[in-house]
Amino acid sequence: YQIGDEPAAMAALVQMAQGLAAVRAHDPDALVYVNFSVAPDELADMLEYYGTTTSGDVISYDRYSRSNSTYNSLEQFRAAGLRFGLPYWAYLRSYRGPGSTDSSPSDMRWDVYRHATYGFTGYSWFVYQMTLNNDPFIEGVSLFAQTGDFAAGKTPAFAVASGLNVELVNLGRTLTQRTSTDVRYVAATNSDIGKAIA
Repeated sequence: YQIGDEPAAMAALVQMAQGLAAVRAHDPDALVYVNFSVAPDELADMLEYYGTTTSGDVISYDRYSRSNSTYNSLEQFRAAGLRFGLPYWAYLRSYRGPGSTDSSPSDMRWDVYRHATYGFTGYSWFVYQMTLNNDPFIEGVSLFAQTGDFAAGKTPAFAVASGLNVELVNLGRTLTQRTSTDVRYVAATNSDIGKAIA
């Protein structure tokens, strides 16, 4: 059960934590969690509260940007997952935002593998297959031909997401047995290239 979504402040998280505890009391074996965004100023404190005070099973977040700053978010959520001994999951972008086009296959692949590189082990494509209700952040869906109908025709992006899901299933056992602690870009020097060729 995902309890609430993207708490904007500590007060909202505390309220969601009460809901989490109520679900846990009703269904002790359920998998329960809160999904975070990267926007709140109090995010570090909120993750600390979540990890030390609630009985959430997973740390989940969403960040749909493709900017370089996404790497800071990946590090922050990986650090929280490692610190509290919780798996960390992510929502993946599969919608069209204002003024943007659908994600290309390489955009979708990058979204999956940047998270896998940082040790994320759970993924949900953000389908948004419902009436858009004038949401200013959502302009359209990517995986279906139209909104509001799960029987609508599937787009080429659906096939890309399906293929990436299969790749993640195949990598899943390895990903869950390893711990990502650092990701770096180390530029090669001419002498490194020479050694690799030799």
